[in-house]
Amino acid sequence: MNGGILEISTQGLLYGFLPAFIVLAIMWRWQAAAAVGTAVYAMGRMLVQLFLIGYVLIYIFDSDNFWIIVGVSRAVVWPCPAFSWGTSDRHIDPHRRSRQLPCDGR
Repeated sequence: MNGGILEISTQGLLYGFLPAFIVLAIMWRWQAAAAVGTAVYAMGRMLVQLFLIGYVLIYIFDSDNFWIIVGVSRAVVWPCPAFSWGTSDRHIDPHRRSRQLPCDGR
């Protein structure tokens, strides 16, 4: 890679959205018009978020400022232990499982 910004053409973007358009067509065919509207809104929101995070990442990777890189690295790594706490069955309270809803709907 030459280190530049990868530009995606409109045609390439449409090829990337082709599977989503197929799903939208199936939803429309199944008479789920309300769900199609929600799906189109979600796809638009996703596209805007990806563009915004792309610009932020370009700024971060092109930055030569040590403190920006350390700050972003710390913001990414710092919450990781909190996300991993309680994910193992050994650390779950045995009474916690009894409060969960049964799978059969009772």
